[in-house]
Amino acid sequence: MAGSGDRAYVAAGGALLRVAPGDGTVLLFRSDEPIRAVAAAGDVGIFFTTARGVFFLREGGVSFRMLDEGAQDLQVRGDDLFLLFEGAGVVRGSPVSSFATVAGGRS
Repeated sequence: MAGSGDRAYVAAGGALLRVAPGDGTVLLFRSDEPIRAVAAAGDVGIFFTTARGVFFLREGGVSFRMLDEGAQDLQVRGDDLFLLFEGAGVVRGSPVSSFATVAGGRS
């Protein structure tokens, strides 16, 4: 589970859900495999990982696969994304704010 202001993001099996006051529970993404971890990136969007990939979902529904290998865990701290990979350890990606434009968001 991850939070961003007035929203919470929950992984339940292969479903990624957003829970927000007045909006209820909304299905954002469905995978055939369990979602391992989610990390909210403020108003930019949310990162999540399965066994077979790392994904980014922008607020508004635009999503894309960032990597073809899944991370064990991931977290956003400030403008940095930290991914934990088995064998490779921790990898840092920055800046998280750039995903707003890369994924077709604001410029």
